[in-house]
Amino acid sequence: MRRLVPLLVAGLVLVTTMSLQAQDSPQTIYVYRYKEGGGFLNVKFPIYLDDREVARIENGRFFVIRVKPGDHILRSNDKQSGIQLSAQQTFIRIEPCNHCPGWKVAGRVSLEGPEQAVVELKKLKYSDAKDIKDNNLVLLSAPPTLTSDPQNQRP
Repeated sequence: MRRLVPLLVAGLVLVTTMSLQAQDSPQTIYVYRYKEGGGFLNVKFPIYLDDREVARIENGRFFVIRVKPGDHILRSNDKQSGIQLSAQQTFIRIEPCNHCPGWKVAGRVSLEGPEQAVVELKKLKYSDAKDIKDNNLVLLSAPPTLTSDPQNQRP
C-alpha cells in the first residue's frame, strides 16, 4: 500500500498539470472563406470576435486567431448569426448570403469539422496584412503546419 500512494499522488499531479497547461494554451480559431464566383461575391466581410473587428475576409482566403481560453462569440456583418466558441481548436467557414434587409450581402458563419476544414484550408491563401485589423489576435502569417488533430498543431 505504501508503494501505491506515491504512484497515485504522482498520477494526480500529472493529470492536474496537463489540465492546467491545456487551460493556459491559447484557443486557435481558423476563419476561412472558400473561393466562389465573382461580382458581389468579391465583397470583403468584416469578422468580429466579441464585437471587436479583427479582420476582413475575401474570397479564397483564411486567417488564424489566437485568443485566451474561454467563451468567445465570432460573427460577421450579419448580426443575426454568430457562433459561441469554447473549443481549443475551431474552424469557421464564412459564406455569402443575401437574407439581410435591403438586399445587403452579409457573411454567414458556420462551424466546420476539422476533417473537412483542413482539406479546404490547404486550397486557400492566407489573408493579406492589410485585411488584418487586430494584430494582437490575428496571426500575420499562416502557422507552419495544419492538421485536423489539435494535439499535433504547432504554434
